[in-house]
Amino acid sequence: RLLMQAALDALEDAGYAPDSTPSTQRGSFGTYIGVATGDYVDNLRDDIDVYYSPGTLRSFLAGRISYAFDWSGPSMV
Repeated sequence: RLLMQAALDALEDAGYAPDSTPSTQRGSFGTYIGVATGDYVDNLRDDIDVYYSPGTLRSFLAGRISYAFDWSGPSMV
């Protein structure tokens, strides 16, 4: 959730308007995420629920953002 909010804030700050020009078409956007630590996972370890895996596995992060914004470019972590 925090990463999704950070991505949305970055897009708004950049003035992103989807599909308004050829360079902003959804198919031309990629998602590249850099992840350093697992502190959030350690904090959640005691309270595991159905959202634990998709919300904390690093392999899901970039794809989750691409899916939410309907981007079809590369998604890499």
